[in-house]
Amino acid sequence: MAGVFHGDPAIKAAQTRKGALEVLAFSGNKAVSSLTMMDWHNCVDFDTLRSLHLCSLGTHLSALRALAAISNSEGFKSLRCLTMWLYVAESHEQGQYDAAVAEFLASLPRLTQLGLDGVFAAETFGVVPRCHGRSLRRLRRNQARGSQLEDGEPLVLTRSRVEALFQVYPGLEDLELLVPRSQRNEDEARIYSAIGELHQLDRVSLRLDCSKPYIDGDDDGDDEETIWRLGYPSKYIRETFINAAVDSHLAEDIFSRISAHGRPRAIKLRPVFVDEFRTSRGLDGEFELIADYLESGWVRVRDERSGHDKEFRLSELGAAERQDTEEALKGGVDPSYEPIIRSIWPDAKANTKAEWKSFPLWKG
Repeated sequence: MAGVFHGDPAIKAAQTRKGALEVLAFSGNKAVSSLTMMDWHNCVDFDTLRSLHLCSLGTHLSALRALAAISNSEGFKSLRCLTMWLYVAESHEQGQYDAAVAEFLASLPRLTQLGLDGVFAAETFGVVPRCHGRSLRRLRRNQARGSQLEDGEPLVLTRSRVEALFQVYPGLEDLELLVPRSQRNEDEARIYSAIGELHQLDRVSLRLDCSKPYIDGDDDGDDEETIWRLGYPSKYIRETFINAAVDSHLAEDIFSRISAHGRPRAIKLRPVFVDEFRTSRGLDGEFELIADYLESGWVRVRDERSGHDKEFRLSELGAAERQDTEEALKGGVDPSYEPIIRSIWPDAKANTKAEWKSFPLWKG
């Protein structure tokens, strides 16, 4: 937090004047309650806030309503940056929660930076471009599984939705999105190309979603012992391994798609959500080890030196952690994984990590 306040917000003591903060952030494993929010409002002048970060495990419905009420009375008139983690614990409150989020976002002054994580509703998906589209310079949108549009269609990133970003966010410079990996096929490749059409972008960060939906796979061509041993049918494990494998060659393919028109200056890729690949029986530890080893992150930045503007620096993210994982895999893996690994990389042995290469991106 930046600034000064007078008094502890957790103690309802008599105060002569409110404190002033420019940045207020909530974090932790508990949802922000209306009581907590009003304690802060009673001792801090929200008119001076420029950044508000609601990064706890969600925000209670009552707290969202309190925020909207404060905003409607011009309590956030200086706010320019907002981040929110959207989650409702009580499913029967989902509709009211979605409406409260939309009301709060619509009540705010025009934002220049917005980060949304969690389950989005149709109201949220519509209110952001309508109320903040022209002013936003930085947008992070990481929707969890379960996010839906008004017609119930899953809110999953597609080429057409990326193309729509250009129309509703004309001033966007910094963009972070969750991209569904689909075994490097045409749909996935066209998403990267569409991002490259957003010529105004300076920085792009893509979280590559390698996860699978929750299933138990009772009839998938595998014998019951294999499914019980690995936790999932082999075809789902196979698909996740293909999606998680992002080596430098695939990263360069993706970077080339996005920067075909010379922009953006910096691009980051990070495979994510493999750890959500779970069943009622849990998740096998070796599966996580293999997936962790495969899911390399990459950053490419244009060289800013005079005369080097066509050159880029490529760096791997988490290389040290990958070395630790490789050490853990040196003794080999469960033999049940070997046919799956060989179906992807026929010449590779289960513990020969150097042979676990990415599949090339669709070139059509």
